[in-house]
Amino acid sequence: MTISDGQYTLKASPIVEYYATDNGLNEIVTITQKTTSTAERQIWNIYAVEGKQDVYNIYIDTFVAREGWSLKDDSVVPKGPIDTSRERIAEWHITPLENGRPFSYTIRPVTKAVGVDYYVSANNESQVVIQALPIGDPNVPYWQIQPPHHY
Repeated sequence: MTISDGQYTLKASPIVEYYATDNGLNEIVTITQKTTSTAERQIWNIYAVEGKQDVYNIYIDTFVAREGWSLKDDSVVPKGPIDTSRERIAEWHITPLENGRPFSYTIRPVTKAVGVDYYVSANNESQVVIQALPIGDPNVPYWQIQPPHHY
């Protein structure tokens, strides 16, 4: 199922009840539990990039401006944690993952780098990061992307 433009929560899977959370402009996106104090910062806008199939921008609207997912290390080979930026909003491949769990998708940076597959994942420090895996690895990180449930 292709993602339609709209608002979503991004649950890090298979981690139970931890969601991608905005921490402010130029700050690293982290995963945290959903609480009344974090819920608003866990609602992301996902919109298709015009003319590109399964390619999207992920951003949050603040009272000041739009802040989107960006690669903190903006090199040719995607790496490092993901932060939010107003100037350099990255493009992401978001594709359904048939794994028996509802709303499952992989998120991958748009890149020309070859030799491995790059996925968005979470590390042991609860940071949202790029993870490089051998091509064809069946154990890819995934996210459950679904419309937000309000408190």
